[in-house]
Amino acid sequence: MPRVLMIGFGSVGRKLLEILTQRRESLSRWGGIPALTNLARNISIVGITTRSRGSLINQTEGVDLDRALIHFGPSNPDHSSTITSEEAIQKLDYDILVELSTTEIESKGFPATAYVENALQKGSHVVSANKGPVAFEAKRLLKLAERQNRLFLSESAVMDGSPVFALQRYALKGAQVTAIEGVLNSTTTLVIDEIVNNRRSFDEAVSIAQRIGIAEANPSNDLSGLDSACKIAALANLYLPLEASSLDPLAIPRDILTMETLHRQLRAEERRGSDIAGIGEGGAVRLVSRAAITESGEIEASVELKAVGKGTVFDSLKGTGAAVSICTDLMTPITIVQEAPTLSDTAFGVLEDMLTIFDLMIKDSADPLLRGNMGSDA
Repeated sequence: MPRVLMIGFGSVGRKLLEILTQRRESLSRWGGIPALTNLARNISIVGITTRSRGSLINQTEGVDLDRALIHFGPSNPDHSSTITSEEAIQKLDYDILVELSTTEIESKGFPATAYVENALQKGSHVVSANKGPVAFEAKRLLKLAERQNRLFLSESAVMDGSPVFALQRYALKGAQVTAIEGVLNSTTTLVIDEIVNNRRSFDEAVSIAQRIGIAEANPSNDLSGLDSACKIAALANLYLPLEASSLDPLAIPRDILTMETLHRQLRAEERRGSDIAGIGEGGAVRLVSRAAITESGEIEASVELKAVGKGTVFDSLKGTGAAVSICTDLMTPITIVQEAPTLSDTAFGVLEDMLTIFDLMIKDSADPLLRGNMGSDA
């Protein structure tokens, strides 16, 4: 039975456990056992660690997930532990690390990058919803995973579980990606639309984004373009050739969204004869992230406040939506659009990565009980 160690138990971790507990008894409408139910029945979560709320450890029977959802913390007498995340990674016996800690941009992804590296070095597979490791250390960690014959997957690091990395892994193996462009930060999209379309002040627009839960209490990473820079770096580091130089998100040129920079862009478009959303029939202003391979094999990237054409995918984005367009040498651009993602979207991306590893472990397993479940997903 594959053993899982979870680092972090915030809203995504809680949703992940809710789905696993709900799907233990699910049956497919077409008969048979769905893949997710098969996963839920056949894994053991041996530990859940947090930075400030203690840890739950049970290596013998696995953590009681129902009780963890109801009462997480040191007051849970059966499972409470003071073990830290770093200690758990080194001392516990597990097959998969599920890394769900908070992204720390200022520290270049640390400590999440260390969690991932130490788990890979120990010989475990890693699933991470944290954009820090793939934004700052993707290529080094991927090479380490390859040397260890393990997987390092991070589907939920960008666009909340939409299959942006699965597309690259499974559907674009014969094509060379040359450029990636996207609107990846929903806070800036909502703030811009509230100002332009609804005539809000800048502070009012930011408050609305905070009230509906897409902006943090301190939205500086969103408004400064840092969040977008991390996401385009993560995409570039996984989509563009491993031989190309890695991007440093902190070094990517980026526009900062303020009332002044937005009005400057609007005035520039008016002088060019454009008609921006909320003023007439034109397109919208968006914070657009882009990365591309140069002729010398380097990666160039930017985060730019710019007008997008009327009727384009980027123009159509509203609220919490996001989109990314992938350019290759053999196909016309492929665009993935996500509308109004929820916690289930993010948790789903983590579960998809876990299923990928679970399937690999089934194929490699000598356990007849585990192999007996193979092919039962419908």
